[in-house]
Amino acid sequence: MNLTILKRLNTLKIIQGRQTSMTTSRLYSVLSIILYILLFYSIFDVYYTSPLVHRGTYDRPSVPGLVKTVVFIVADGLRYDKLFTEEMEDTPTLRKLMRTEGLWGFSHTRVPTESRPGHVAMFAGFYEDVASITKGWQANAVEFDSIFNRSYRAFAWGGPDVVPMLQPINRAGDERVKIENYPHEMLDFTAENITQVDDWVVDKFAEFMMTSSHLLLRTGAESEDANDDFRKGNFLFLHLSAADQMGHTKKPGSKEYLSMVRHLDQNIARILDIFAKHPEISQDAAFIFTADHGMTDWGSHGAGSAHETITPLIAWGKHIPRPAPLFKLSDLSPTTKSSSRIDIRQADLCPLIACLLGIPIPAHSIGELPLEFLDLDPSLKVGLIRENALHALKQLHIKYEERKASHYHLFFREFSKFSKNTIQSMLEKAALQTSNQNYNSAIQTYRRIIELGLEGLTYYHKYDRFFMGLVD
Repeated sequence: MNLTILKRLNTLKIIQGRQTSMTTSRLYSVLSIILYILLFYSIFDVYYTSPLVHRGTYDRPSVPGLVKTVVFIVADGLRYDKLFTEEMEDTPTLRKLMRTEGLWGFSHTRVPTESRPGHVAMFAGFYEDVASITKGWQANAVEFDSIFNRSYRAFAWGGPDVVPMLQPINRAGDERVKIENYPHEMLDFTAENITQVDDWVVDKFAEFMMTSSHLLLRTGAESEDANDDFRKGNFLFLHLSAADQMGHTKKPGSKEYLSMVRHLDQNIARILDIFAKHPEISQDAAFIFTADHGMTDWGSHGAGSAHETITPLIAWGKHIPRPAPLFKLSDLSPTTKSSSRIDIRQADLCPLIACLLGIPIPAHSIGELPLEFLDLDPSLKVGLIRENALHALKQLHIKYEERKASHYHLFFREFSKFSKNTIQSMLEKAALQTSNQNYNSAIQTYRRIIELGLEGLTYYHKYDRFFMGLVD
């Protein structure tokens, strides 16, 4: 009998042990699932969060506006080598602008070479936001500041896939902002007359100048009003998309593409003729011509080849320097060095537009003002690059405070190359150089501040990636 009881007790212990083991196993399974979920979420939290820094108020620009109007023309998808040919015989208007009116060079884009991120870089000053993956790369994940928001009046004519996204949400219903696109049915890659989309844009612009050009002269209301975020100036954007459509359908090496380039030059001539009839506007305006991206030989874009990331750039007008001595054929190649050609990053166009209009640099811009495109006294150039440097420092300070607040202070590591003491020292150095009228040295100091400020932004944005890598 005792033996039977012992056997039953042993059996009971075994059952209890198995139950305990099963309970422990289930607990481990649940904890493992929770851990995997946390790690999976952390990947998106660390790698796919928006790098944009959201600032609060805007400061009054210390340097007044240089022009009343900026005219910005984009030939969507235009290949630089199809424009910058040996003699540019097919584009006499643009050739004349390059040789006698202004400066030219290359604007270097980043991947993905698509229309949306390209236009965002030019008008908002930042490149593709990785958080846009949550929108399937079809839209920006967060609302962003841009030239369209900062200028007093903004007008845009172009394709339905580009210009509507430039409408600032906080200026919906504002009669000073007008966005107009051609009908969706004209966005037809099989149409025989693809250049009609460019004609539509120029026709609408001509109609505007005929009926509403007086709006560009009304600058008295452009207040120094903080309540209006110091909005100032007129921004006119013409989006010419025939090059993109023609490249996709006929390929950049086709005779149809070459014919489109000729037609593009004719439309530029039409735009200049319109302004010639309004000297009161054109004499106080700056003009910029470029492309948002290029295209491969087989008619695609989105990747990082030179034909996709290098775009033509021409600027002329008030406060734009006259051209250097006639360029050589070799200058037209981006692989050679040239004193007559200026290369910039695509995002640098944003602070250039802002300083021309005398408006605050859009909040999220990481562009550096290309002073080479400005014909100004060095003392004014120092003031403009200083504004750019203070803008970068403001973003850096906000990002620093965000990271510091979200980490235990004993383990938090400041960006060692650009500490608060270093920043203060460099600002004092630049101020002393300016007071001593050593303007070129001051410009270099401020440019170094911008460089380190942007490097610090990247450091704090990627701060958690090292630790995430250890966990992985």
